[in-house]
Amino acid sequence: MPASHAAAVGAANQGRLRRSRVPPSLFSIAFGLAGLGQAWHAAGTVLGVLSAVPDAIFALAAAVWLVLVTGYAAQGWRRMLADLRAAGG
Repeated sequence: MPASHAAAVGAANQGRLRRSRVPPSLFSIAFGLAGLGQAWHAAGTVLGVLSAVPDAIFALAAAVWLVLVTGYAAQGWRRMLADLRAAGG
């Protein structure tokens, strides 16, 4: 392949974003954050913590979950079905 053609192909691929895989195990991050928010909510009555602290953690958990769901769904049905098959076996 000539150098000019390789440079043109490299320049054309620079604008593309590489999609990285979102494994289902990453959802544990969002669920862990939700559990942390629940723990702060329960401890709030004992420690006198403002309700804004657990609310902020819950909002962060929801945002992380939404990003993960969007990224996971963007992988397509075939990847999701393959993950289901792998989890069952």
